[in-house]
Amino acid sequence: MIKKINLKWILSLLIPVCFIACQRNVIITINEVPESTAFSDTLYFASSLNDWKPNAANYHFTQKENGAYSLELSDIKVPFEYKVTRGSWETVESTLQGDDTENRKGQPKEKHVNIQIKGWADSYVKTSTQLPNVKVAAEDLTMTQLNTTRRIRIYLPSDYESSTERYPVLYMHDGQNLFDVLTSYSGEWEVDETMQQLEKSGKLKLIIVGIDNSEDRNSEYTPYVNDQYGGGKGAKYADFVVNELKPFIDKSYRTKSDRVNTGIMGSSLGGVISMYIGTEYSNTFGKLGIFSPSFWWSEKCYEQVENKGFVANTKIYMNAGQEEHKWITGGTKKMEKILEKAGYLDENLITKYVEGGTHSEAFWKIEFPKAVIWLFE
Repeated sequence: MIKKINLKWILSLLIPVCFIACQRNVIITINEVPESTAFSDTLYFASSLNDWKPNAANYHFTQKENGAYSLELSDIKVPFEYKVTRGSWETVESTLQGDDTENRKGQPKEKHVNIQIKGWADSYVKTSTQLPNVKVAAEDLTMTQLNTTRRIRIYLPSDYESSTERYPVLYMHDGQNLFDVLTSYSGEWEVDETMQQLEKSGKLKLIIVGIDNSEDRNSEYTPYVNDQYGGGKGAKYADFVVNELKPFIDKSYRTKSDRVNTGIMGSSLGGVISMYIGTEYSNTFGKLGIFSPSFWWSEKCYEQVENKGFVANTKIYMNAGQEEHKWITGGTKKMEKILEKAGYLDENLITKYVEGGTHSEAFWKIEFPKAVIWLFE
């Protein structure tokens, strides 16, 4: 059941993934919550504005006398996305049936918007969707460059244990969202199920390496500093991927380690860091999957590609959904022109603008098999 809240006098809010070009204040108001919501529960705003922290102290809603919850954001001037939690990703909002929801999205001109929470993820029993051939390659692999550690997940082809074959490798960011609904915080890509289907049909066999993100995701996935949101640890993260993670994977598993058989893929800011790594370390990666890239983060994203120019035997697959904000589609089109000017032709570059596509795992899941087949065929 949904607990109705009388909220006629309360300013609504700027919901979801709000992409805003000019500076403004935004009021977010939650006027419906599930019946199971306890009075003592604190509701949090988990967003790209705060590195997707599910319990950031400065981003909690205040409960009003009429039962509504309100949060005011100040000086917002660039695109953002968000979800509501009760303090963790295990307690993130869900559909009425307990399924994952897409990141919320709003209109740039809206300053006050009301939202409703239909369900909480922890109110429903979920079972793991991860296939048996997905393993944890490392629980806490050292990241010397960032003075931390990271969980690394790996998908091995179904015949890996029974063969002596070596396989191409695709490195992917946001590892929690790739294989299992239990670890995902915004829906899973179903990478393992997709790869199993491609194997059965004889189309493709790959090793997939999933790198978990951290609370410092925005900074690790951005090589450049944004005036409002900071960032800029991307070069160190890239160094980890190339000089610590890849040698570890090549030593531990039967890989085809040359650049022609090595790819990197990510979405949103994961698309930004994938383009950076692929162009900065073109002697290591020959295949780039760039999904819904957030190039709006910095003009230096484009300068990086212009300066590096064309690299022979490199394949780049880019996409954006037509339902995404113009900051995403426009940035993708701008990058497409830069790549074409550099010399990337049809055999090296595919860019798709997909009707109905949104900034979500649901969209990227559909695009994933198309991308890997073209990149690795």
